[in-house]
Amino acid sequence: MAELLPQAAWRDVLLDSVAVSALVGERIFPLLAKADTPRPYIVYRRIRAERAPGGGAYTLRGASGGVQVTIEATITADTYASGWAVAQACRKALSGKKVTSEIDGDSLLIQMATLDDESEDYEAAEGASEIRRLMITQDWTLTVALATS
Repeated sequence: MAELLPQAAWRDVLLDSVAVSALVGERIFPLLAKADTPRPYIVYRRIRAERAPGGGAYTLRGASGGVQVTIEATITADTYASGWAVAQACRKALSGKKVTSEIDGDSLLIQMATLDDESEDYEAAEGASEIRRLMITQDWTLTVALATS
C-alpha cells in the first residue's frame, strides 16, 4: 500500500505552481540532488513530526487527529536573483495553502502551511568576487489532519 506523506503533498503543491515550475521545472528532490543537476533546484527533507496540540487519540485503525510536520527546503541557485525568485514563488505557492491528498482510501489534509524561518548562505567563486552558488533555506510547518476511511 502506498503511504501518504505530508512532504509528498507539499512537493505536489510546488510542482502544480506555474511560477515555481517555470523556475525549477520538476527539479524538486527529497534529501539529495545529483551533482550535475542544473540550477536552480530544491532539495527537501522532513525534520520533525509532532502531534499537534490537542491532537487526536489512537483508534483501532491507528492515530487520528493532527500532526505538525516541519519540512526544511534548500533552494540552490547560480545567482542571488534567481535564488530569491524561487524562494518568493515557493512562498506564494505554499503560504496558507490547504491541500487534500488521497491514496487507497486514506486521506491527508494539509490544513495550513506556514513559513517559519528563511536564511541564505553562499559559496564564493575563486577570488571571492562572485557567488558560485547560493543556498536559501526555508523551514515550513504543515498542520496536517490524518483520516482513514
